[in-house]
Amino acid sequence: MDNNGIRRQAERLEHSVWQAVIAKNGDAFASLFADDYLEITLDGKRARKGQIVEESPQTDEITAYDMDQTEAILLSDDTLLISYHVVIEGTHRRKTIEPRERWATSIWRSRNGSWKCCFFQQSNYAKNDS
Repeated sequence: MDNNGIRRQAERLEHSVWQAVIAKNGDAFASLFADDYLEITLDGKRARKGQIVEESPQTDEITAYDMDQTEAILLSDDTLLISYHVVIEGTHRRKTIEPRERWATSIWRSRNGSWKCCFFQQSNYAKNDS
């Protein structure tokens, strides 16, 4: 797969997660995340698959998102990393999401032809000057 193909594949995978968030679809999360999924939240906490699958549909009211500045790296034949800038519209626990702009990074692993997200981390966004 060339660099553009890797980036497009990674973007498709990430869009599937964000669409599950908007749809408040915990079953979709369960199917997209590996059993050993680990997330580092913007406030520095760690969360596992079960917690995200259970809590996100109840606490998140995401109405829209926009991804850009995507970079994807094929780490091995069955593992890829994607990092991107995301702008999120909506609420979390009934509070407006702030900051709306973030960096997001995911690692995806393919097993038996099925891609699963095994890691996700959000970071504060600082615009690149270069």
